[in-house]
Amino acid sequence: MKSTPVLYWEGYKPPRLLTWPLVFVAAGAIAWAGDRGPVVVMLCVSGVLCALLLLEFTGVAVEVTEAEVRFCILPFYERIILISDIQHWEVRTYESLAPVWSRYSWRPPRHCVELIMKDGSRFSITSAHPEPLLHAIAKVKGMSAGHEIHSAGHHHITHG
Repeated sequence: MKSTPVLYWEGYKPPRLLTWPLVFVAAGAIAWAGDRGPVVVMLCVSGVLCALLLLEFTGVAVEVTEAEVRFCILPFYERIILISDIQHWEVRTYESLAPVWSRYSWRPPRHCVELIMKDGSRFSITSAHPEPLLHAIAKVKGMSAGHEIHSAGHHHITHG
């Protein structure tokens, strides 16, 4: 099997700050279940292990190769978009719905790269680094030097 080189990769995992409160809540639930019998304890332990495993293996990844753009929400969803099916692409910025509690808290990215397919369908890929993602797609599409990519809003990215 021939593998193609990865031109761009970006990945996110939930912050581990979510895991530790769950461990403490789980310990409390297991202690509470201790008086209820072994079946309830086993159900609590099973639920806690499943939640911890889900937090450990959940993530978002974007990968661009010479042939495709792959977007994954692990372990549930994977979308493969053939580069040849992409007609237009641009960076979009949207308002974040999440409140900002402190500058140290994790906030989801506010940017996406919107792909418009030859059949007219659209697909948006959320990205913390939309410009490098945009450049990787442009490189694969074989854009000439000096071609201008218009981003939504006030940005213009010029190659060359």
